[in-house]
Amino acid sequence: MKKFTIYIVLAILCIASVSVQVIAAKMNEHRDMTKHMRDSAREPHHMLAMAYKSNLMTFARILQQPAGRSEAVDTTMARSAVMEMRRSFEMLKQHHSDHERTMSDDMKVRMSKMTQQMDTRIATIDSRLDELELEVSYSVLNARNISELSRKIVHECNHIASMHTPARTGVTGRANR
Repeated sequence: MKKFTIYIVLAILCIASVSVQVIAAKMNEHRDMTKHMRDSAREPHHMLAMAYKSNLMTFARILQQPAGRSEAVDTTMARSAVMEMRRSFEMLKQHHSDHERTMSDDMKVRMSKMTQQMDTRIATIDSRLDELELEVSYSVLNARNISELSRKIVHECNHIASMHTPARTGVTGRANR
């Protein structure tokens, strides 16, 4: 009976030892990813891409205000805002692409899911901008449609922002949503 008890204790200690090693490895991986995220946020192309995202959101919010209150939307203002949104979006894409080129191959693999999510968000914003450009090309603007499309663009931009928030990213660097 003593031998059996000793074997049980040894088995438990072995399992505990392996568990501690796995936890330590996960913690190290998380620390490395957090460090990369912090360093990545300081990379000039990333900073520019996020600045252009903020600019895009600012103009989208401007379009939401009069349209959301069912007021008439000034055609010149709406067209100018949408042109600036498109310009900011194109610059966001360019700097995002340039930022990805600065990453090591290992980091590209580790960040692949997050990159796929980012690419999906970018494609959605592109589509919404196409719709918004069409909407402001009409002689009479539909305030509700402009407001709704602008809201959807802000929504997608907010998802991009949340992907870069350490509290929402996991060990693999992907958003936990």
